[in-house]
Amino acid sequence: MATTKTTAKSVAKSTRKAKKNPAEASKSHSISCDDVKWEKIQKLADKAGMNVSKYIISQVLK
Repeated sequence: MATTKTTAKSVAKSTRKAKKNPAEASKSHSISCDDVKWEKIQKLADKAGMNVSKYIISQVLK
């Protein structure tokens, strides 16, 4: 049986990291679409000078 040792030092380090950059502590999410729509999204993101994730978020949160 494998065990993982968690120390106060490692917990404090991960807490500091999360406080410095909240984006690092965020969860990963996904969406699904067909290949035609994905290609269109990629082209629009490229035209806007963004990666796909940032483009989608910018459009949804207008």
